[in-house]
Amino acid sequence: MQKVGIVGATGLVGETLLSLLLRHPEVELTLLTSDHAAGKNIGEVLPRFRELGIILQPVEIEQLQKCEVVFICKPHGASMDLVKELVPKGVKVIDSGADFRLKDPELFTKWYSKPHTASELLSLSVYGLPELHKEELKNATLVAVPGCYPTGVILAVAPLAKAGLIESDVLADCYSGISGAGRSYNPSVGNLFIDCYDDLRPYNVLRHRHTPEMEQELSMLAGRPIKVLFVPHLAPIERGILSTVYVKLKEKLSEGTLYELYNDFYKDAPFVRLISTLPSTKLVKETNYCEISLRTDGDWVVAMSAIDNLMKGAAGQAVECFNIMNSYYQGYGL
Repeated sequence: MQKVGIVGATGLVGETLLSLLLRHPEVELTLLTSDHAAGKNIGEVLPRFRELGIILQPVEIEQLQKCEVVFICKPHGASMDLVKELVPKGVKVIDSGADFRLKDPELFTKWYSKPHTASELLSLSVYGLPELHKEELKNATLVAVPGCYPTGVILAVAPLAKAGLIESDVLADCYSGISGAGRSYNPSVGNLFIDCYDDLRPYNVLRHRHTPEMEQELSMLAGRPIKVLFVPHLAPIERGILSTVYVKLKEKLSEGTLYELYNDFYKDAPFVRLISTLPSTKLVKETNYCEISLRTDGDWVVAMSAIDNLMKGAAGQAVECFNIMNSYYQGYGL
């Protein structure tokens, strides 16, 4: 059994993570923190957990150091100081934020408009996409869980990048449910139900902060720089991400050959499912699966993926990484 703490247990990712860890056979939940609700019973804030009887605590290093593993579910910039205190003390950290995803601290500063104050720990960080970094995860002490959009886009085209089949840039059209914006206790106009219902709109066109993650991982796979032109859209659904990714091939390939390539690449990836039909967010809702479908005219590949942004795109993937780090069955809790 692992003594586990969750920092930010009342956000959407924290709530989803808590529900998964409660059914995990190797987890002993010892600490739940909340900035805005410290001192309250978790059931007062999240009524679905009213039977737990766990009191939310403020974030205190002394208490967190009593945990063996700490999951951090906070916005970007909030993890650096905590990680600097915890990792040297032997506490393993799984961070759902962006602080340790990018290996270049200057890229973090460029995209997140703040300096990286724990850059000395970036070399320890493992990008928590099990399909690409499973061996590194086995010995990890610090895991950076990928963003939701990068998870869908990278998995959709990783086999093509690894095989050196990408001719030029990658074009990614992605659609996210409203929960991708997280839970805010001071919600901004624009992400309220009344604003999103019966509407579909792009946002942060070519300047979304998840872009450098996609480029970092695909470039590493390809062994050369890969640029991603990424356009996210807000969809009037609760949860889910649908990614449609366009890749110009270096050589003509049939659809059958592409599926053979993908099947081989993902043969040891239990949460990637290759399907012949077209993907749908509803079919992966509340699961940790990424479903991928392929179409080609011989010159271009349209690679499509669907994930649940709170599961494979966040909390579910965090638990998957936790399982690999501890040599547990990869599906525990999931």
